[in-house]
Amino acid sequence: MVVLEREYRPKCYTSLKPYLYRFTHRAQFKGYRNEILAEKVTTNDNTTELFVRFKTICIHSDTPNSVEVAKTVNDILKQWKINKHMQENNNIKIFIANRGEIAIRIIETCKRLKLKTITIYTEQDEYSLHTLKSDESVLISNYTNSDEIIEICKNNNVTALHPGYGFLSENHEFVRKLENENIIFIGPKSEIIQNFGLKHYARNLARQLNIPIIPGSTNLLPKNDDEAFQIAKNDVNQIGGYPILIKATGGGGGIGMQICNNDNELLLAIQQCRNKALLYFNNNDIYIEKYYPNSRHIEVQIFGNGNGEIIHLGTRECSIQRRYQKIIEESPSPFFLNNNKNILDDLYNCAIKLAQSVNYYSVGTIEFLLIDNGPNDNETGKFYFLEMNTRLQVEHGITEMVNNIDLVEWMIQLSLKDYKFQFNHLLLNNIIDFNNHIQYVCLPNGHSIEVRIYAEDSNHDYIPSSGLITFIKWPNHYHWLRIDTWITIGTKITSNYDPLLAKIMVYGNSRDHTIKRMNKVLDQLIISGPITNLGLLKTIFQNEDFIIGNTTTKFIKSISYTPNGIYVLRGGTETTIQDYPGRLDLRVYGIQPCGPMDQLSFQLANLIVGNQLNTEALEITHYGPKLLFYNSIHIAITGALFKIELLLPYSRSSLELPMNAKLFIPAGSILDIQSIINITNNGGCRCYLAILGGIDVPTYLYSKSTFISCSAGGHQGRALKSGDLLPWFNNNNNNNNSDVDDNNNLEKNIIKFVIPNDIILKFTTNWEIQVLLGPHGNPDYVDNNNLMELLNTKWKVHFSIHFSSNRMGMRLIGSRPKWKRLDGGEGGSHPSNIHDCGHALGSINFTGDMPIILTVEGPTQGGFVCPFTIISSDFWKIGQLKSGDTIIFKPIIINQALKHKKLINHYLNYIKKLLDYSSLNIPKPKHFNNINNLLLYNHYYSYKNEEFNIENNSSLLLEYKHNDILIQYRQAGDCYLLIEYGDSKSTINLLLCLRIHQIQEYLGLITDLKTMKTKPILHDLIDSAPAIRPLLIRYDPIHLSQNMLIEYLQNIEK
Repeated sequence: MVVLEREYRPKCYTSLKPYLYRFTHRAQFKGYRNEILAEKVTTNDNTTELFVRFKTICIHSDTPNSVEVAKTVNDILKQWKINKHMQENNNIKIFIANRGEIAIRIIETCKRLKLKTITIYTEQDEYSLHTLKSDESVLISNYTNSDEIIEICKNNNVTALHPGYGFLSENHEFVRKLENENIIFIGPKSEIIQNFGLKHYARNLARQLNIPIIPGSTNLLPKNDDEAFQIAKNDVNQIGGYPILIKATGGGGGIGMQICNNDNELLLAIQQCRNKALLYFNNNDIYIEKYYPNSRHIEVQIFGNGNGEIIHLGTRECSIQRRYQKIIEESPSPFFLNNNKNILDDLYNCAIKLAQSVNYYSVGTIEFLLIDNGPNDNETGKFYFLEMNTRLQVEHGITEMVNNIDLVEWMIQLSLKDYKFQFNHLLLNNIIDFNNHIQYVCLPNGHSIEVRIYAEDSNHDYIPSSGLITFIKWPNHYHWLRIDTWITIGTKITSNYDPLLAKIMVYGNSRDHTIKRMNKVLDQLIISGPITNLGLLKTIFQNEDFIIGNTTTKFIKSISYTPNGIYVLRGGTETTIQDYPGRLDLRVYGIQPCGPMDQLSFQLANLIVGNQLNTEALEITHYGPKLLFYNSIHIAITGALFKIELLLPYSRSSLELPMNAKLFIPAGSILDIQSIINITNNGGCRCYLAILGGIDVPTYLYSKSTFISCSAGGHQGRALKSGDLLPWFNNNNNNNNSDVDDNNNLEKNIIKFVIPNDIILKFTTNWEIQVLLGPHGNPDYVDNNNLMELLNTKWKVHFSIHFSSNRMGMRLIGSRPKWKRLDGGEGGSHPSNIHDCGHALGSINFTGDMPIILTVEGPTQGGFVCPFTIISSDFWKIGQLKSGDTIIFKPIIINQALKHKKLINHYLNYIKKLLDYSSLNIPKPKHFNNINNLLLYNHYYSYKNEEFNIENNSSLLLEYKHNDILIQYRQAGDCYLLIEYGDSKSTINLLLCLRIHQIQEYLGLITDLKTMKTKPILHDLIDSAPAIRPLLIRYDPIHLSQNMLIEYLQNIEK
C-alpha cells in the first residue's frame, strides 16, 4: 500500500512541495485511476529511512496497474530526494537592513520558514537583541550606508534583502542598486517607490483617478522663499483660508510638517520646513494642504502581485498621534464599526483603484484623512487621499491579528517565488498560486489595538529619553496578546535611533473587549530605566472619549497626564539612590555592599518622614539636586547642613526650609538643595532626602542601592542627571492634600515637625573616630609602640580625594608604619602584603605605607594588612569626611564598641518617641544633654576595666594547633571575626580552602544563589567571606558575643 498526502494526484507529482509518505507492500486505489489515498505522516516515521536507503521501490506484479504505480511512486521518490537535498542545503539567505523590534519580527518569520538571516549593527547596537537572534551579524558604519550594505550582501551570498520600515525601506535609489546587483528586494519595485515617495506625484495620480485629495497646492512651491510665500498665500485663499499644513514632498513621519494659522506663521514655516526637508530627505521641495483639526487618520492595508491584482486587508485607524507620529493604532477603525458602510466601500475602492493604476507589487498602505465633525455635520465622512507608504508599516501587526495572517511571510513568498519550493510546506498562508495569482479572501474578524511604548517624556514635549533598561516585567502570556520588542534588562537606549521600545498588541471579540484586555496588560507591564510613555497610555485607555471611539487627530491635546514622582531639573554633584544596609549579604562573592555612607543620617531621615529605617532614599554629595515634585508628598532632609529652598507653585519667591524636619511638599513645587552652608567649623559633605513610601526603582541583587563603580542598582546604575524621572510608590498618603488648608496658606503647612536643635549633631572638620585593633593589629606586623603612634597621629584626608572615589576608599596622609617584618612572605615583597583576607567594612587598609579606609564600595578582599577597624556605630562619620578634614583614631575595646552601638540605637529610639508623641513633652535622657560630646566626640561613660591598653589588647584573640594546622582567631571590628589557617609564610594549600568551605557549609553561611540569602545554623550569624587561608565571619555582637562565637567555632574544629 502507498499512502500519500491528501488531495495529491500523480499528474502533479512534479510540484515543488516536498512530501513524506508511508509505504507498505501494495498500492491501494480508491475508485479512480492513478488517484492514490493520501495522509500526512511525521518525520519520525519509517518513510525517511525507507527513502534514504532505497534508490528504487518495487511494486508487486499483483498490484492493479503495477507498472503505472511503480513509475508514479519512483518519480515521487526521486523528487523527494531532490527536495530533501535542497532543504538540507538551503542556500537562501535573507539580509535584514534594519534594527530593533522590526528586525526581530522579520527574523521570527524567517526562522519559521527555515531561512537563514544576516543582520547588521552599529557600535551602539553591538549587543542588541537582533544581532543575537540572527544567524550572522556584521558591523556597519550606519544603517543607511547603502553602498556598504550592498557590499556586505555580495560578500555573504545574500539572496534577498528585507528593509523593514524606516532607514532605506523607501529609498528608490538603493532598491535600484539592489536590482542591478541581482539581489532581490523584498518589497515594491524601485519605480513604484520613487513615484509614491514624492507626495505631489501621488496627489496628481489620485487626482487623475478621481480620488478625492486634500485641497492644497496645485504644484510644488518655488525654490525662492519669497516667491513661495506669495504663491502659497494665493493657494491659501483658493482653498478657503487658514489653517493650513506645510509639508515636504519627499518626507515622512511628520518631519518638517507645520500648522500655520496666519501669514507670519506661513513665512517662517516655509523656511523651517524647507531646511528640515533638505536635511532629512535631501529634497527641499514643499507644498501646502488644508488643515482639518477634526479629522481621523485612516489607512487601508493592500497587497498586490504586480500584475494588477490587488486585495485589501481592512482598515486601521491611527488618529492618536504626537508630533505627527502615531502612538495608538486599531483595526478596524472605530468610525466604521456601527455604520458608514457605504463610506467604507468607497474608501476600499479608492485604495484598490490607486494601487491597480501602477500594478502595485508587495504590501503597501494607502492613507486617508476622514473628516469627523460629529454625526450631525454634513462634512463628516468626507475623506481625502493623503499618501501611499510603499513598505511594511510599524502597525502591520494589528492587521495580521484580525486576519490571522503573516504579512512578512506574504512579502517573502511573493519576492522569492522562484525559491518557494524550499519553504512552501512551512507557510501559514499560501497566498500566491503557481500562476502568481493571489488566492486569499479578506475576512477580518474581531478587533485589535496596538500601543507603542516609547522612551520619551510625555510631559516635556515628548523629548526622547535615553539610558539603561534596569528592569522589565512583561505581562502574563495570553493567546490574545502579542508583543514585538527588542529590549531586555541591560539594554542601553541611545538618542541615535527611534525611541520605540515595544509594540503591545491585543486582540478581542469587540472593541470594548479589546480595551479591557489592553488595560489589564498595561497594568501588568513595568519598564524601569528611561522615562516611557506607559503612564500616558494608561491615562488614555481610561479616557471616556477614547472608550466611545471619539478619537480625532486632536484627541491627544485633550489628555492631561501627570506622572507619579519627581522630575530632576538638576542632578547635583553626585546624587544617588541608596538603601540600608545595601548588599552586605553578598560580600562572600566579592560584591560590595554599597548603601549610604552615613548610615546614621540616612536612618534619621527615614525615621522623621515615617518610613522603615532601611527604605531607599537619596544620598546627596557636596552640591544637591533641583527637583520638581509632580505630586504632593512628605519628605525629610538630614545630614550635613545644606542650603535648601522651596519654590511653591505660582510663587515668585522661594522659602528657605529647615533640615531635620518633616516637610510637606505641595504638587508642582520645586525643591532646590544647594551647597553646604559655609560657616565656621561646619563639617560634613552629605545630606539625605527621604520620601514617604520610598522610591520605586527595581532591586538589583536584593538591594536598591546604586553601585556606581559597576553601573548597577539605583536609578540606571548611576548618579541622577537632569531629565530623570524618579517614580515613587502609589500611596494614598502621597497624593493626600488634606495637609493643605487652602492654596493661600501653603507656607503655613510646609513644616510639620522639627527635631529639637539640642539633639541634632553638629558636624565638624576635626573628627574623632573609634576603632578596634584588628585583624592585623598585633606585634606580628607592627609593634605596640608603633601602633600607638599610628593611632595618635592626626591624619588628614587626602587633598585629591574625589566624591566618587571615597565611596570606594579614603586615602589618609600622616605617619608611616614601622613594620615588624621585612617582607610579606608568600603574600609579597612588601611587609604590608599578605596572601589575602576578607575586609570588614571600615577596615583601615595599609596599601604599602599609605592607609586607606575601605568604605561601602571598597574591595571586600585584598592582600594588604588591616591593623585596625572602625567600629560599626562610628562608621557614619566616614560618610561626612571631605578633603582636608582631620581624623584621630580612638582605640577602644569590644565592650565599649557594643555600648556605643546600643547608644546609637537609643538615640534613634528617642527621636522616634518625639515623632510618635509630638503633642506630649517627652523627657530627654540625661546623657543626651550634650549630644555632640556624646556621639561626635565619644565622651560617654566607661568603666576603668574597659579602658584601652595596648599591652592588654591584641587583635589576635586565640591561637592553637589542630591536627598540626595553626588556627588563629583575629578581631576584625565589632561585627566581624577573622579565622586564619596556617601562618603568613605557609604556601597555598588547597586542603585548607576545602576546610574553609566545609566550615561555611556547616555554619550555613553559603549564600543561596536563588534567594541570595544564607541559612545560618546560629540565628545571629549573618554571612562570611572566604579567602585562600582566612575566613571572615560577620555576626550580630549584641546577641552573640565574640567569646561565645570563638568557643562555638572551636567545638566545630574538634
